[in-house]
Amino acid sequence: MVVLCILILGCVLSLSPLILFSDSERIDSVTRDELSNEQIISLEEGPFAKSIKDDNAIIITSACLVNNSLIIAGEFSGSLIIAGIEYRSQGSSDILVASLYPNGTWAWVEVLGGEGNDRDATIEYDEGHLILKGSIFGEIDSRDGSTVGSADKNGQQRIIAELAVESGSWEFIFVDPFGDLVSSSSIWCGWR
Repeated sequence: MVVLCILILGCVLSLSPLILFSDSERIDSVTRDELSNEQIISLEEGPFAKSIKDDNAIIITSACLVNNSLIIAGEFSGSLIIAGIEYRSQGSSDILVASLYPNGTWAWVEVLGGEGNDRDATIEYDEGHLILKGSIFGEIDSRDGSTVGSADKNGQQRIIAELAVESGSWEFIFVDPFGDLVSSSSIWCGWR
């Protein structure tokens, strides 16, 4: 029994970067069969985690296909290079969102994070909108120079953001006012 558990855990921890997770709560997932050969080559050559323990690699946490382009969300620590451009995390980990054309070239890459542990990114494409949900710790600076989150909060804050599918530019980013309700059991009220 112990050996079986270790084997199963070993398989889970050594997921191929081409086994991509479903987007948000949908049951659909992106599989190897849905990707072009060029996309597969780019992913295999890219800085993607082969296991949860990989340092300086992107751990893909969510993926979806939009017009045959693969859009991924994930988290990374340290520095990594995608399409010849170096990206550095500002804290323990930062959120990364990127789009990969069917021809295997990266359309855009966006990084979001601050000095803390920013993670748990999920994406969802719905009626022309690319929505990102994730967790941040402390404050993060958005590209437009505004600050999102609170340095006074001790713990994770849930965020919601929208990105333009074609360019990856941020349409908006804000702290989810209901995000803490999900993770805080002390706020739960109900009948017994």
